Amino acid sequence: MLSALLLFTLIGSMTLVPAFAQSTPAPVDPAPIDNGFSVSLNSPSSTNIDISGTSDSTSNDVILQVFAPNGNLVTIDQIAVTDGVFQTSLTTGGSLWNQDGVYSISIKQGIDYTLEIPINIISGVTADTSISKVLPSVIPVTPIESILVPTLEPTPQSVTQSDIIVSLLEQSSNQVNQQINQSVLAGISIPVTLDTAFDAGLSKHITSLEFIENGDLENGRITALEALSLFEDTLEKLSLLENNPQNNNVIHEINNQVKDIVDLKNDAEKIRNLIQTNTLDITLEQYDSMIISAQQSLANGDLLKSKQQIDAADDLLDDLFDNIEDKAEQQEEKEKRFNKFVEDTVEDLEDIINDADKLGLSLSIIASLNAVIAELQSAENISNIVDVTNDEGTLGDFFDDNPALIPDDDDQREDAIDEMDDALKEIKKAEAKISQSSIDGKIVEVSKQVLGDSRQMMDKSEQAFTAGLFDDAEDLAEDAKDLAKEARMKFLGKSFDDLDDERDEDDRNEREEDHDDRNEKDDDHDRNELDDNND
Repeated sequence: MLSALLLFTLIGSMTLVPAFAQSTPAPVDPAPIDNGFSVSLNSPSSTNIDISGTSDSTSNDVILQVFAPNGNLVTIDQIAVTDGVFQTSLTTGGSLWNQDGVYSISIKQGIDYTLEIPINIISGVTADTSISKVLPSVIPVTPIESILVPTLEPTPQSVTQSDIIVSLLEQSSNQVNQQINQSVLAGISIPVTLDTAFDAGLSKHITSLEFIENGDLENGRITALEALSLFEDTLEKLSLLENNPQNNNVIHEINNQVKDIVDLKNDAEKIRNLIQTNTLDITLEQYDSMIISAQQSLANGDLLKSKQQIDAADDLLDDLFDNIEDKAEQQEEKEKRFNKFVEDTVEDLEDIINDADKLGLSLSIIASLNAVIAELQSAENISNIVDVTNDEGTLGDFFDDNPALIPDDDDQREDAIDEMDDALKEIKKAEAKISQSSIDGKIVEVSKQVLGDSRQMMDKSEQAFTAGLFDDAEDLAEDAKDLAKEARMKFLGKSFDDLDDERDEDDRNEREEDHDDRNEKDDDHDRNELDDNND
């Protein structure tokens, strides 16, 4: 880009070729002079502008700027003066040259020489133009007495490379800001992505100035390159918007999609808080993946695909909300059942304590029972209750030490608890596997349905356990475990159509087997009849 190319050669001495410029300009003979500054411009009604000149000053490069009829900066170039001669060439192409009217070409060398040359351009083509301008020398002739008596007057300070960088950055950022304001006043919607690019350019601008202030000209130049590239990209896009009002519809769509993504992210944060608050086993990996894909599609300009991905993420978010509500209700119901289990267990243990004399219990056993009761009553969640009542918990240890106090149905209860624990572990494994497979793009519709059946079976198992039907609870938990395994292993990657095809294949095989059986029976019958006839 033009400003970026300019800065690329600030540290060196080669002639810079700006954007929209030819690398090998056609030579133009400037007006010959012995001293002073001269410029010649030729453009024979084309898209090329050839510029050359001479200068008696060697302290500074020549800075060339082109301004559009509305005053906007079109291009800028830094031209080295070699042996008193400089030259360059411009090409009037691109959206920055699309205004019809008189463009102003400013040619400066330090503070010594400045020339302005107008040129008329219509539809990107110059009028037939040939102009030469001359400025007298500003380098004074040194009198003899000034050699003998040094002057105390300071000489003008040369423009430094850092001054050029700072000037370029200021001009570019001001121009973009002015253009944005003009577009807004004209009723043109500014896309969020364009505002973001401009803000990024301003950030690079500030960083470049900080490097320069600290004396790091090289990093200041490199960062300025990045800032100017962002500024010029913003100007290009603004120009396209001005010249094609239909783009407003696209901009509105982009802004709407950006807003939708922001809203979805905010809703997702609410879901994460609900999951964390209720300690629910729900993952948002698939949703996060969808949002990232939508952002990438939007950045690539594929608005249709990004809209589809946003809608899919929105639908998934609704499903997650419903899933959370279901999980929360299940959790609440589960907590009620476990609280009832705790109450019944505490009541059983208190009955044992009340019968301590009859059972001949020692004080240490009574103290152990009271400790178990205290742990159950202070349990904060279901996990704590399980820790107390399982084989490795306090209650399990107590009954290991006192097997005579085990209720008749305790073995059945322990078997049910073990089977329910195994089922819950298998369900979690299936959930993780299905979620990852969905992110990987695999078919999971059948697996999800089978996993849902497994969860329902697990709920029935817990209800049976709470009702004291431990054998039923164990059987139901085993069924839930088997379904979860099938969801994770057998049905993963299969669609309902695949299942229909498999069933059709099974039906065909079954019909063929039945047909074969009937043929075999008919053959046996024929043989038997033949044997009877022979007899």
